[in-house]
Amino acid sequence: MNHEIHLLIAAFGILLSGAFLVFILGLAGMRNRIKGWAVLIFFLAASLIIIGVCGEVLISGDPVSGGLKMFQIQALNASLHFSIDRLSAFFMLLVLLLAFPATLFSVGYMEHEKGIGYYSPLLLFMIGMLGVLCIDDLFFMFIPWEFMSLSAYALILFKKEEPQALRAGLKYFIVTHFGTTCMFIGSIVLYYYLPANEASFLFPAISRSMELMMGTSPVMLNLSLALLFIGFATKAGIFPFGFFWLPDAHPAAPSPISALLSGAMIKVGIYGIIRLFLFLLPPGKTLVHWGWILAIFGTLSLFFGTIRAMMQHDSKILLAYHSIGQIGYITLGLGIGMIFITTYPVIALLSLIGGLYHLLNHACFKGLLFLNAGSVIHKTGERDMDGLGGMASLLPFTSVAALIAVFSIAGLPGFNGFVSKWILYEASIMGGLHYPVLALMGVTAIFISVVTLVSVLKFYACMFLGHRPAAYRELIPGEDVTIKISQLFLAALCILLGIFPVLGILPGFSIFSGLPALTGLGYRAVFGEFNPFRVVLHTQSLSGDITSIGVWNPCLALGVFLLLMCGSYFISRSAGAKVRTVGNWYCGSVADKDEVIYHASSFYVPLKRYFESLNRSLIPKKLKFRTDLSKIFDLDKWIYYPLSRSLVKTSQWFARSHVGIPQIYLLWTVMGAVITIAVLFWLA
Repeated sequence: MNHEIHLLIAAFGILLSGAFLVFILGLAGMRNRIKGWAVLIFFLAASLIIIGVCGEVLISGDPVSGGLKMFQIQALNASLHFSIDRLSAFFMLLVLLLAFPATLFSVGYMEHEKGIGYYSPLLLFMIGMLGVLCIDDLFFMFIPWEFMSLSAYALILFKKEEPQALRAGLKYFIVTHFGTTCMFIGSIVLYYYLPANEASFLFPAISRSMELMMGTSPVMLNLSLALLFIGFATKAGIFPFGFFWLPDAHPAAPSPISALLSGAMIKVGIYGIIRLFLFLLPPGKTLVHWGWILAIFGTLSLFFGTIRAMMQHDSKILLAYHSIGQIGYITLGLGIGMIFITTYPVIALLSLIGGLYHLLNHACFKGLLFLNAGSVIHKTGERDMDGLGGMASLLPFTSVAALIAVFSIAGLPGFNGFVSKWILYEASIMGGLHYPVLALMGVTAIFISVVTLVSVLKFYACMFLGHRPAAYRELIPGEDVTIKISQLFLAALCILLGIFPVLGILPGFSIFSGLPALTGLGYRAVFGEFNPFRVVLHTQSLSGDITSIGVWNPCLALGVFLLLMCGSYFISRSAGAKVRTVGNWYCGSVADKDEVIYHASSFYVPLKRYFESLNRSLIPKKLKFRTDLSKIFDLDKWIYYPLSRSLVKTSQWFARSHVGIPQIYLLWTVMGAVITIAVLFWLA
């Protein structure tokens, strides 16, 4: 076993020790802030080890692997085997990228919360996510998968005294274990079709099973792929699976956990989809067909998720639906890449890189948005945007960080969301030259990007702009330093990935350019000459020629923007006009500030009316049965009552034999003996 695997196991041991120690500290009555700092120390110690191992793999491209012989099942040829390649390393670093600000934010956010069931499940949650990403045995992968699922369940139920949290936890538990059951059945099917001498749950063996089934049992192969896809898509929050649990889990969970659920855990589901279809399933028609399925699910997800987000007034429910929408962009990119991977590799690689780049961007700006909402909740205790406003003066640092996150998720130029969405638009439109329906999907994605902008502008305006409601006017401005630093960390990443897009492109290129179908494509074929300050996109025409289709230089655009800003400021100040602050004019009417606040429910009313039919819940709150149906399914009426009446009548008839005369009883005995002897002779 490689020494890197020993280091990885040591890192898991540090996290597990931290979970145990913090639990003991909780039982001893230690203050939450001290426990938070202790958890952060354990996390940083483990993170340094994992960053060293994963960083080396990501840079060198040489995977590391090894197993523990003490954990194996000989009958199934399954063992606890670790393997880290570039894909695993990228996603493990992504989990750490979100776990650090979420843990730091928890120090201040959870300081005055009661209960001991937070920090220990938090570390177990991290262990589960990281374990799924570095185990390459499909059977033993379910152990960290359940670690991840059950610890997330415990964190969602942190405020278990609230009925909303109990409902959300129950929904999450049922839905996630339905997905896990599908995954387990799909894994068993793939294992079953392996020859006896090759039977194993290791990823290479599973890939071999898929290769054999493509020729012998394509129906069963697609069934197993469908079951595994349902499991991973449920965890990833893809429409419609995400609608069943995400909008309920996010409001119930503490805000740092919401940031981890959306920024990290649902990415583990995307990791499973990438691993399944691009690294295990051999290239061929099956891969192309599933590419279309992913593209369709991605388009539906980005459309329905974002439209539903626009209609929400609860800040965390709004962000939860946006998670479903943004996952749709990622899934669309993966689907287009799978469609063209064997025919037009430049379009395929461009789309796959765009999807992975947007995955990284989404982790940053969505994690930041949940921390922004958490900062407001920590200060006011309010999630309903109809009851908020004017928080910019109360939380100035959070308001600036939230503005950066809003611009990033909307895809404004200069922020990280712009470049990844631009790449996905170009890939879908260029793919539309071959299949026009892909161009329609690209246009849908562009339209939804506008809807995203209007939705998050409502999020920002209703919470940070306008008048502060009377209930919060006496609050003292200020934020905990841990809350500030955690938001600053993610805000800086949003800007950095926007100004230097090569930081988001290179990981995707290093991961996907190693696929057998894309081997031989260099960076220059897709993005031109390497330039850290500029991106040039290329595509393949119908004849197969590679041509340039667009250039983006964020540093130049930023310089022009700053120049225009300075010019406008100089012009505004050149006249020497005095700046004065006055109250709003209400057409001569006298009105209190609370009466004229523009609430979240007032935004985009005509647009919301147009899409009102899409805002219906997929799960009815109360099941209503028609009278005739209830009669059909009334088992008492059709089975129990007739059976019991027959039994009573039989007993009454038999009771007539009790006449009180001994000779009659003797006669019954003789008759019974004669009948018994006759039956025995007949059987003989």
